[in-house]
Amino acid sequence: MDLSIGGEILHNAVSNRCERYALCGARANRLQRENNNAICWKILKKLYAAVVKRDVAAARSYLDDDLMFLGFFETYRNAEEYIAAMTKLLQVVVRLDVKKIMAEGSDAAVFFELETKAPVEATTLVAEWHQVKNGKISRVESAFDGRPFAAMFGGGKRS
Repeated sequence: MDLSIGGEILHNAVSNRCERYALCGARANRLQRENNNAICWKILKKLYAAVVKRDVAAARSYLDDDLMFLGFFETYRNAEEYIAAMTKLLQVVVRLDVKKIMAEGSDAAVFFELETKAPVEATTLVAEWHQVKNGKISRVESAFDGRPFAAMFGGGKRS
């Protein structure tokens, strides 16, 4: 009786089982990443739908209390400061048109066109990077051409 053949068969069976478990693990990891992407994307989609409707209370529900916002002019260290600034900005917003939302894990980027009226009349492309933790937006960084907004936000000095 040749044990090397039996040993080889046993080795192959164990290897195949390990490969199947590894494949299942990789598939599970991929599905988890896709689920995280979808959750993050959905949170941003709902946030901006609320902003477009000017439903500040609904928008607030997607923000972590300890949200950190880093903008061109100012930094807000909690959700209430951010909502106060958003409310002020919405007074001059004519149109907010979301062009694209992309998500990867707990990070998402949104690009939107913001049309505003006097005293800051402009149409501006805005890019924002959002981070989501525990189903809430915890950090936002915003980038845009801020020249039209300088007077509204204190001349461009980040606080």
